[in-house]
Amino acid sequence: MRHALGIEEAYLCGYSTGGSIVLEALLAHPDRFAGGILISAMSEVSTLYLKAAIRAATHLCTPLCFRSLATILSWSNADTPLTFANLHRAACQGDPKNIQQYFAFSQQYNCTKRLIEIKQPILLLYGSKDRSFHKYTKLLQARLPQVTTQEIKSKRHQLPTKAWRQCNQLISDWLTAITNNTGPVNTV
Repeated sequence: MRHALGIEEAYLCGYSTGGSIVLEALLAHPDRFAGGILISAMSEVSTLYLKAAIRAATHLCTPLCFRSLATILSWSNADTPLTFANLHRAACQGDPKNIQQYFAFSQQYNCTKRLIEIKQPILLLYGSKDRSFHKYTKLLQARLPQVTTQEIKSKRHQLPTKAWRQCNQLISDWLTAITNNTGPVNTV
């Protein structure tokens, strides 16, 4: 498909459990992607806190409770009332069965032992106040061969909506460094 679109190199970006999708794509099809951007991501779900949170979300994916789940997730990711309204409207259009399947799969997914196989460059963004994910950040940082790690100060998990300016700038700078062959600077 990327050739049909005229795209020579594609970089994937995933947020939270979406980071696992990026990792799996890079492992399954290394020739199709130039690299990845992981925002508040993980390669496994191994802490009790995250297991419980995903299990609760999975159980709320019923016709009766789905709107409540959409409200909770939209509220936690929103930085303004307008952002909440937009996120909530989009979330309510989701298919509860599909989202339940996604959460159930994310509880079981684990590619930690295979991270060493990912040879493409990776940008790893995380918030300094996202303490429940620091374990996952350290794990990814230690096992990915070509990782650039950037901490966003005073931010929690919801970087794409609550630190979007910093995220966009860090991603842009990293992509510029990669494409100019100057190489990214690994800072923590």
